[in-house]
Amino acid sequence: MKVYLVSKIKCWSDEIAYKEYDCFSNKEDAIKRFEQQVDLYICHLCDYYDFEINSLELLEDEYITVVHNGPNLFIALSFDGTEEVQIELTELDLQ
Repeated sequence: MKVYLVSKIKCWSDEIAYKEYDCFSNKEDAIKRFEQQVDLYICHLCDYYDFEINSLELLEDEYITVVHNGPNLFIALSFDGTEEVQIELTELDLQ
């Protein structure tokens, strides 16, 4: 049986971490949640930095480095190294 795990891990330089996990039996729902988590992260940062539009490109120019942005993994670091976020979609095969 296939199970899909969407995880979001956010770490700060003061050794505090926030972890959130969602489990799905349907891959389409997991993909939707993964994309939603990435969009929410981008929207949150754009609101925080008072951008009029939500744009990953604007964030990359000024505030974050996107280490990886693929269909199942998103990793970003703040320029000053104080924050890291990793959002991942993992397929698990349970027996």
